[in-house]
Amino acid sequence: MKEKKGGKAFYIGTLIGGIILILVIMLDILVLGPDNTARNIAPSYTMAKKINVGNFLMRIEAVIATIWIFTTYTRTVMYFYVSVVVFSNIFNIKDYRPFTTALGVIMVFYSLIVFPTVSSSGEYNKNIWLFHAAAFGLVMPLLLFITAKFRNIFKKHHGSQ
Repeated sequence: MKEKKGGKAFYIGTLIGGIILILVIMLDILVLGPDNTARNIAPSYTMAKKINVGNFLMRIEAVIATIWIFTTYTRTVMYFYVSVVVFSNIFNIKDYRPFTTALGVIMVFYSLIVFPTVSSSGEYNKNIWLFHAAAFGLVMPLLLFITAKFRNIFKKHHGSQ
């Protein structure tokens, strides 16, 4: 029963997120035009700078920046937590906490290597991002799946003797 509710919530959340994303992209294109939208790194932030309702409602970009920072932080924390738990599961360690400091330091230095400047992000996105995303989105889940299967086979084999 919980799986059905979870699946339904997942699909509803995905639908709502997709609708919001489509609306924001449409607003960006309608306000800034297709050329400016394509050239901007953060078109929603640029669009928020243009909002001026009766010289009263202005400077909305601060709200956009706050939301952007909060969501980036939340996403980073979630990715980091998943990475730490995956590594602890791969090495069959019950407590993931011993890995947090080491992987945190690795993450900080890795980020400095990958993105030394803001302009390097475009180069990274063109040439490296696909392999990086495949590692975390395909290889790590497959490694977890294979590890779980081997553990089950090992438990069945040694449990029957």
